[in-house]
Amino acid sequence: KQPPGSNPSRRKAGGHVKIRKQLPHAQLSVHGDKGSFDEALKDALASQPDMILTAGGDGTIRSVAQATAERQIPLIPLPGGTMNVTPQRVFAKRTLIEALESLSNGLVRPLSAGRVGDQIFLAAAAIGPWVRLADIRESIRCASRWGKLQSTASFLWRKAFQKSVRFRPEDTPFTRWHKAEALALAFGAVEQVLGLSPDTAPMTCPIQGQNPLRAVSLKFQDWGCVVDFAANTLVGQWQEARSVETFRVDALKVVGGRYKITAMLDGEILQLGKALTVREDDKGVPCVTLP
Repeated sequence: KQPPGSNPSRRKAGGHVKIRKQLPHAQLSVHGDKGSFDEALKDALASQPDMILTAGGDGTIRSVAQATAERQIPLIPLPGGTMNVTPQRVFAKRTLIEALESLSNGLVRPLSAGRVGDQIFLAAAAIGPWVRLADIRESIRCASRWGKLQSTASFLWRKAFQKSVRFRPEDTPFTRWHKAEALALAFGAVEQVLGLSPDTAPMTCPIQGQNPLRAVSLKFQDWGCVVDFAANTLVGQWQEARSVETFRVDALKVVGGRYKITAMLDGEILQLGKALTVREDDKGVPCVTLP
């Protein structure tokens, strides 16, 4: 069983064999060949490792980082998924083998991480009812016609009764509330992480304290705003859309409507509380990074 948001069919068989071949002098213990993901992670942590290697997608890496951050165990996030945003930020666009070969030059440093409530994220977070569009995309890709209809109807129902989330800086309780259909957060070049930039340059590695947590809020007042945002995004000028606001985040208080807040953290969709705080993690996640 894989964690929510991952795709088991995309797992590369024999990945641990490649890792053993590239790290012949390391004492490796392989977890995850049998049983559930939670059991594998529990066994890995119980073995008191010096560090944990994880080959998977961003959602899998996030789930492991949630546990290693609490124990300050260094993490090696190897590419093994579809988007591989976190591995790219650490190893650029190296393949699994190339990333392993580069480990001899690695340094253990704290990678910037954010918190949405008590949940951690490394690559990016999105909050609000429009996040459910990603759920629809995944359902449509593999579901029957009835499944597609159910997914779409569920999203429209939620959208009708939960039109936006409200947010404001946590340290200024008397500041007015802002509304948004969606909030997107990332460290550094948020547009590059979210795929809203045509820039193909390698993503920088966000070391703790070096890159501020930035946010993009989307507020669609009417369908004209949606069209305007789409048109500006097509020409690479999404920041110019009138529905967009970008700002730096220290700590945000976010409140939903009647339903729990929907959030997508590193590609994994979660239902959180009706009110939560978004902030940068104080310690970050210890990772093996390149100089």
